[in-house]
Order: sequence, then structure tokens, then C-alpha cells
Amino acid sequence: MNALTESSVDTVVLFFSSQIGKTEVLINGVLFAYSNDPGPGMVILPTLELSGSFSQDRLSPALKACSLQATTSKTRTTGDAVLHKRLNSSPLTLCGANSPASLASRPVRWLWCDEIDHWPAATPEGDPLALAIQRTAAFRRRKVVLASTPTIKHASRIEDWFERSDRRSLWAPCPRCSVAFVVEWNHVRWETGDPSTAYIECPHCRGRIEDAERAAMFSAATWRPEAPEVTRIRGYRAWAVCSPWVRLSEMVAAFLQAKRQPDTLQTWVNLTRGESWEAPTDGVESASLLLRREHYAEEVPAAVDVLTCGVDTQDDRLEALVVGWTAGEISWVISRESFPGDPEDAETWRTLDEMLLRSWPREGGGHARIASTLVDCLGHRTGAVYRAVIPRQNRGVRASVGRDGGLNGMLVSPPKALRTPHGTVQRHLVDASQVKGLIYARLRIEDPDLPGYIHFPDTVGDAFFSELTAEHQVVQRNKYGVPVRKWAMRPGRERNESLDTFGLALAALRILAPTPARFAEVAARVAAAERTP
Repeated sequence: MNALTESSVDTVVLFFSSQIGKTEVLINGVLFAYSNDPGPGMVILPTLELSGSFSQDRLSPALKACSLQATTSKTRTTGDAVLHKRLNSSPLTLCGANSPASLASRPVRWLWCDEIDHWPAATPEGDPLALAIQRTAAFRRRKVVLASTPTIKHASRIEDWFERSDRRSLWAPCPRCSVAFVVEWNHVRWETGDPSTAYIECPHCRGRIEDAERAAMFSAATWRPEAPEVTRIRGYRAWAVCSPWVRLSEMVAAFLQAKRQPDTLQTWVNLTRGESWEAPTDGVESASLLLRREHYAEEVPAAVDVLTCGVDTQDDRLEALVVGWTAGEISWVISRESFPGDPEDAETWRTLDEMLLRSWPREGGGHARIASTLVDCLGHRTGAVYRAVIPRQNRGVRASVGRDGGLNGMLVSPPKALRTPHGTVQRHLVDASQVKGLIYARLRIEDPDLPGYIHFPDTVGDAFFSELTAEHQVVQRNKYGVPVRKWAMRPGRERNESLDTFGLALAALRILAPTPARFAEVAARVAAAERTP
């Protein structure tokens, strides 16, 4: 907050973990600006909806408490007044990064940008962060505040900006030897299996610093820049260990729970340690997965509750994967099938139907049937897919399009009814990047009792695993210079249908059972149907 008053600083970067006062710094900046040095300002959050909530729930109470009453035009609607205010005769606008129109043609001197790692990488008008910063170009005494928890390594906006700054860290003195150091996660110790014993170990004297001493330790801490020659951009990095509102024991307990699965560990690393996550996708090798194959007593193991199917459409064939699921989305690969033929030909879909309508023998007796199927319609055969899916929708067969980001970050969107010459098709959007990341994270789970574990039958071979691990993530800068992490084929790999169909089978399950409670209901209904003669 003091950096906002320094004339040599025009940009302040907050590379913070969650819930340690980041948003409060932004609010205090607004209060300072409009109390002491008013000028046109803008607050931008990832979406317009979040901006409206922030205005009503966080900003308005703060303005009232500090006697900064907003005045609005009588012609404004209530919703408009939430996003447009006038404080001390200067305008304040609240925007969403997902709304390019709200960022355009509005010069501002004060700019506050929150959670920039969750902004879209680009809009039709360009990079929303670049558009926002451009709004300050007319002001020599501009102030820009960029704040966020980080996301993915090398594709994190806040980390990118922090690297451009003077990179300040918090140096706290040890209560034992008085030597200051930057407290990192590797300095936290505890007795095996007992988070309540957590403490900080000084790297200099190896002294034990109890949790009760942490508040006084950080009260005496100072910020030190790693690149003092950078004066215009002031950057600060801090994580949950600085917070007086969370105990070390709570951090350790959360870590022990989160580390059981890669996807939950990423969330913990981002939100608690305040570090970007380096996705270990290249560490998943097909050879290691071959060793995990097991013999199924029947085509469908006894533990399976629900079957789903993913179908990938190629110009000369259909590729399908049947997957079984139980609670916690533990999965069993059941069958990988290929159906040669042009998707424009009804005979190709008839042969697929033979599989979709099969009764799959179940271990212990009985048979299982596929409850939900998702067919990819992106490519040269979209019309043919729609034509084939429409008469099969009453059997749980749906069409989908894969798109990075999906719809508002959802793994699979609700259906959208599209009118076609052949009737109305229910089409879903699948976040292809999120699905692939989830699959790769689950491939790294080695304990079969953990949620998300994937079982493989001994009927699949090298080709299946080569396709399943065919992609990896690469970081590229888009045309606006924003680092973006994308999925690409690994060198030497030509096909990825096992990966795509597994993702479609997972999305088909989420359509059927988006929550654990809903899964239990679907599993009970499927079991009852199987008992019916």
C-alpha cells in the first residue's frame, strides 16, 4: 500500500496465495485514491458477475465505513449503479475481463486488476490485460495494481509480471539466532502423521520456531528486493505462512490430504503456497502404464456401477472407448473399439450401435449396459454426426464439441439445443484442456483405493497406451504476448484417439452424474434396471 504513494512506482504486483489480504489491499487502494488523490479509476475482476458481487459485498461497505458515499446519476439503473460510481467527483468503473466492451475507450489513472491468472487469454479485441493497461497511457502519474494467486508454471500472468518487477520477498528474523530468512514450505517440519506437531526450522541455526512465535516473527519482517535496479514495477510475493489466520497444523493437514491426488495438490500449491504449478505431464510414460494392467474376471468387474462411452469421429472411421465407473470416479477401461467406414454412411453408425446396445457380462453374474455416450462432432463430419445422434438421443447418445476453456470453465456444459435440417440436436461443450489435464493427473495416481484411479485390462496393449499418453503441454505466447499453455502431440506420436475417447467417456459421465450425490442416484437406478428381467 505504501508503494502506491511513491512517485517512482507506477505498477504494483501482488504475487500472493489465497486469503492473506490481497483483495483488502486493492480495496484500501481504492479508498486511498478517492480520499486523497481522486482521478478516474477502474477495478477489473475476471467476470462481470464477480465485479457486481465485489461491488455490493466488499466495496460498498468499505466506502460507507470511510464516509465515501457514491453518487450516481438518477438515470442509471440499479445494476448500472453497481458497476459505475462517482466518488469525490471522479468516476470509478467496475468491469469484467470477459467483457471487452467494458474495457474500451475509458481513460483511467487508477487501475486495479484482481485474479489476473483467471482472466481469458484473449478476447476478439485482444489481450484484456493489455487493453486495461492501455487505458492508463494518457496519465503520467498512473498507478496500476496487478494481483492474483498463480496457476500454471510458465503460463501464469502474475508470475510473468512478478519476474519483470524488483521481486520482493519477506525476510523474517529467527527468534533463536536473529538471522532473517525467507520462510518457504521446505522449512516447515512435523512428526510423521501428526500435523499438530508442525513448526518452522531455521535454516541457519536449525532452531525450532513454534507456531505461536510466527506472528511476532513476521511482525519484525522486512521486504527485500532481488532486483533493486528495477524501480518502476514493485513486486511482492507472499504465501499463507505469513497469515495470522491459519495455523501451521492446518496447512500441514491440508497438504497431507491434497498430496494424495495431483489435481488437489495443484490447488493446494496455488492457493496455500502461492506458487505456480508445474504440471508433470511428461512424466507419464506408456511403458509404466503397461505394468498396471490386470486381469478382469469378466468384461465388467464387479465393482463397476455405471458404463459410459466416448466416440471420436475421424474421416474414415469411428473410434470408441467404453469405461466403467464407481464412486470417486475410480474407473475401469472396458473395451477399445474401432469402426471403419465413412461417418456419412449409415452402416458405420449401425455397427457402432451393435456395441452401444450390447449387454456386457458382469463379474458375479448379470449384465451391464452403456448408460451415456458422447460423440465428438468437430471436424469434417459435423452434419453426419448430428444426423446420426438425433434419433439416438433418447438412448443417452449426445453430441459434443471440444474447446479450450469450455463454457465458463465447466468441464462439460449443459446441453444447447441446435436446430438442424434433420431435427434438434442437444450439443455439449467440453473443456478439452481441462479434461486432458485431469486424465494425466489421474494416470499418476498409484493407489487403486484413491478417487480417480484408472484400472486397465490385460486386453489393451502398447498402441492403446501410446495413444493415451500421446500429448503433452507446451507453453506458447499468443499473438498478444500472453503465455498460454497448450496441448500438443509429443514427438514421434501420430494418434491420440485413446486419450480423446477417454475424455469423452469422462464427460459423458459428468453429463449423467455431475456430483457425487447424483452419481449415487444413477448407480442405484442402473442397479435396479439390471435386476429387472
